[in-house]
This record gives sequence, structure tokens and C-alpha cells, in this order.
Amino acid sequence: MAMAMRQVINGNFRIGFRVNVKQNPLPAPNSLTAPNTFNTLIIDAAGDLVIRLYTTKNTIGKSFKSADDGRLKGGRIIVAMQVSRDVIIANSTTFAIRFKNALVAASAASDSRLTIDIPEGNEVAFEVWVRAIHEGAMNSQMYSISIEDVWNVLQAHKVYQFELQKLNSWFEEWVKNMGGDRCVGFTLKELPQLMLPCQKFENDLAFARITRRYAYEGVQHLPEKNPTSYYNLRSAPRVIGGLNTARGNLKTEIHKALYLNRQFLTSECSCRKDGLFAFELAMDKTGAWPLEEKLHGKEAKSIQAVLQLLETFTYEPPNKDCKLCSTDFATVKILPGVQKVRQNFGGLCLNCMANPKDKNQYRDRVCGQVTWDKGCKFRHDQLTWYFSWLASKDKSEQEREEQRRKDQEESN
Repeated sequence: MAMAMRQVINGNFRIGFRVNVKQNPLPAPNSLTAPNTFNTLIIDAAGDLVIRLYTTKNTIGKSFKSADDGRLKGGRIIVAMQVSRDVIIANSTTFAIRFKNALVAASAASDSRLTIDIPEGNEVAFEVWVRAIHEGAMNSQMYSISIEDVWNVLQAHKVYQFELQKLNSWFEEWVKNMGGDRCVGFTLKELPQLMLPCQKFENDLAFARITRRYAYEGVQHLPEKNPTSYYNLRSAPRVIGGLNTARGNLKTEIHKALYLNRQFLTSECSCRKDGLFAFELAMDKTGAWPLEEKLHGKEAKSIQAVLQLLETFTYEPPNKDCKLCSTDFATVKILPGVQKVRQNFGGLCLNCMANPKDKNQYRDRVCGQVTWDKGCKFRHDQLTWYFSWLASKDKSEQEREEQRRKDQEESN
């Protein structure tokens, strides 16, 4: 039998197990569901290991029989899962290290199933993992879990040291199911909660679409939002910085696309003052001008909202005989400018972010003949590459990560 022990180290859970050779065979599969207690999910019908997830939160007066010695233990079983011990050991470094030898010894003594208890507050995340690593065990419900549970899946990876790449295809399908092919089904509130999962599960297209929407639809500073209490899960500051710099550039691009005051100021026509006034009045009537006022403050608007308001621009020329003052500015200036800004930023690119950032790279890219989206999952131009480059790791960060990875392998 096995019993789980939990230690809290630096805010993270470390799971350990004590496995006894003494066996406690499970009842037949048709009686695995105990009335008024908990359910057992059959992940592998031939599985020789049952993992019972229990919690001690809000369980005053509740107890269950420990799988270790049969004694009552404070708490309650949330769910049990019948799995293959070999599959679990092969896919989880934590499980392999903590009880692989003990399980081998127990298996040699008997072919009966083993039962272990582990403390786990989120059964959905654990179920996603065990289904993903057991061939053919994934079901449709796993593609409609909440965003919060997606973060719980990430935390389970850290606790049990599952390989994240095992879930890349699952997450891709989850995104399509919950957000549609182009992520339009996600709300504005959900966008900042999706940036980290998209990075961790290496979904380039979803990450680009999420960050693009967030830059255009978000208001003022664009923070990341963590829907869980696992504060160790977060995007690197450089990613948030690159995204907010991209949004700030959109404001600059609006000014560049729409500014024409100098044309009136340098004109020699006698109606230039009236023309400039009429233009500024038309801009003000859109509700999107002055830009600084509309993009900041308590009633700040998003870039997308400003662009939509600018499309309502209507200019009344003070002099229809003047070439400058009678110009149809909506057609020749405003609407083309709006369209240009809409195409300015394609979202952050994970492939471009993967390139190390050093002092010569930007100069070499700009000065040389380059393809800005080489090797990327979507087409983009220089600006999208640039803001992704700002969000990329520098060499020192990569070296630190590599050293941590080596240290962890040596400690294991």
C-alpha cells in the first residue's frame, strides 16, 4: 500500500510516498464506485494502480480509511483513478523518483492492484494529465475545462514533473473548442489569462491572436491575469513589456497616419485657418480626439474603439474651391490611416521570441536583407518581429535556465 506525504517548500508542493509491500486488492471494477463516497475513474481498465486524490480543506468531521494502514484519516477522498503504474512512472519524474523502487518490490510480492493516497485539491487538472499520458484515454470533457483549470494543469506539471509537450495537442484542441479557430470566442477579460498557457503549450497561432487582440482591445496598461493562487505561475516581465510597447506604438502610428496640421500651417491659401478648424472640429466630433485624452484616464478607450470612432469622421469644407481645404480627408487620409493601423501589429511571435537577444542582432536584422517571419507559424512584418524581439530572452537568461535544468537533473 502507499501513502502520500506533502511538504511545503517555498510555496510549492513536494509530494512523497511511502509504499508498503502489504497488499489491499481492490474490489471488482463493477463495484469501484462507492455510494455516497467518491467515484473511481477507469483511465486504464487493466491498470494496476489506483491513485486516490484527497483534500483536507473544509472537511471538519470527515475522514476516510487510509490506503496505507486502514486507519481513519482526516479529510475526504475527492476521486480515485485507476491507471497503469508503468505509464505513470514513465511520464512523471516525481512519481518515478518517490516510489518507483517501492512499487517494483510490491509488484514482485503480488500482482494485485496497489492503492495510494495523494493530497491534490484539483482533480480536473490531474485527470487531464493521466488521460493524456494513457493512450486513447482522453475524452471530450477535457476540451471544455475552465481557464482556471488550464492553469491548474500547469501547476500539476510543476508538482509532478510531467512533460508539458505531452499536452501541446490537447491545448491546441482546447483553444479551438473554447475560442474558435481565430480565438474570437474568448472575452476581453479572458485574454490576459491565456498568454501564459499559450507560451507554455507552445501554441504560436493562439499566442499571436491573443496578444494582438489584447493590444487592440485592452485599455491602458495591459497586465497579465492569473486566475489561480499559484503566484509562481506568470509570464516573464519582458513579455508584458513587449506587448505594452506594441500597444504604445499603435497610438504613435495613429498620430503619424492622421496628422496633417502642417499642411494647413504651410499652405498659402487664405482659408487655411478655417480649413484647419473644420478638420479639428470633425476630429473632435468623432469622440476619438484628442488622442492622449481618449486613451488615458478614467474613461480611457481601447485602440480598437478609437479606430471605430475615427471611421465616423465627417469633414465639412469651408471653401469648396480650395484644393487643400476641399479635400475629402475621410477618403484620402482618415480611413486609409485607420486601415494601416489595424494591420500594424500581428501579435507577439513565439518563434521570434525564441531568438536570443544581443546587441548586434537588431542592427543585423535591420541593415541586412532579411525575412521577418522566417520559420514562423504566421506571416508578419518588421514591427511584429521587433516587439517580439523585445520580449525575447537574452543570453544570460537562457544560460541561467540551462544551469537550473542541469542542476535539477543532477539532483534527481
